[in-house]
Amino acid sequence: MNGWRISFLFKLIFLLSNIIFCSNNATANEFGKKWSPKDFIVVYKKNVSDDVAEDIKPLFLEDAPLNEIPESDRLEVENGKSYAVDYRKAPFRKMGALSINRLFKSKTKGGLIRCSGQFIKSNLVLTAAHCLENIKSDQQAKYIAFHRAMHPKNDKNKSGISAWNFGWKCFGFARNWITQSDPDKLIQWDFAIVKVRPITTGGALELRYFGDEMVESLPVMAVGYPKNSGNKYRMTAVNGSLTQLDASESPNVFRMSDNPFNQGASGGAILDSKNRIVSIASNIDQGDDTVEGPKFQKNVMEALIDLVGGC
Repeated sequence: MNGWRISFLFKLIFLLSNIIFCSNNATANEFGKKWSPKDFIVVYKKNVSDDVAEDIKPLFLEDAPLNEIPESDRLEVENGKSYAVDYRKAPFRKMGALSINRLFKSKTKGGLIRCSGQFIKSNLVLTAAHCLENIKSDQQAKYIAFHRAMHPKNDKNKSGISAWNFGWKCFGFARNWITQSDPDKLIQWDFAIVKVRPITTGGALELRYFGDEMVESLPVMAVGYPKNSGNKYRMTAVNGSLTQLDASESPNVFRMSDNPFNQGASGGAILDSKNRIVSIASNIDQGDDTVEGPKFQKNVMEALIDLVGGC
């Protein structure tokens, strides 16, 4: 067989073995009826073994108090004012930053970006889909590392150190993220899950679903690694209020007011008073101290967790 044919065959086998692409022409409103939510999930698998070395595991993660941060402590900081948090305590010890190297699909060039994320299972990290698959620039993640409880080495915020580094095995998101043509309807699909090595301490955060309930003026706290607070190395929080947008314009989208976070905070959790994840930062740095994020649909998220967890 000619050399170019052999090369083409190997490339084809590689493509088919590393991408699970489930497609259908149904709409999101048909979930639970004719189609299964699993028909709307895209999962990309890593094509090499996960050999990323673990970083040091300081004892503070095992010795730190497990008490959650009560709502009363948050209220001591006025809405819209960013503040550093104690990454050694819950819920913050369940969070971290992602370093992602995205490459153009048609080229070899790309760039390293920073996003935020958090454990929702012992081996699953929730973040924003646009961090992994940028549909505007046609870039896709080829290298992902999750830095749990990352914090600055010093007060200059020019480099960071994490309590534990995690290499990735696969990631997935809703198919609508790459097929939705209406930009006003994209934010509701801007979430993704990355599978990593399981953690042994610290636990994971719970997701909160609202179903058909309309949300208005819910007190929340956003957490992430924005550039404008700690230069993407310091875990930062901000208090604000969460309201659901008009469904006729932007279905299943929340808007958090009093949130000045910019790049680096994408994918970071927005938590209610019981430290449950109600959304994540998606559309940030709008110039008006607001951040928008998806309202999770339970059946879609559960299908995503099931497929990525089993990849």
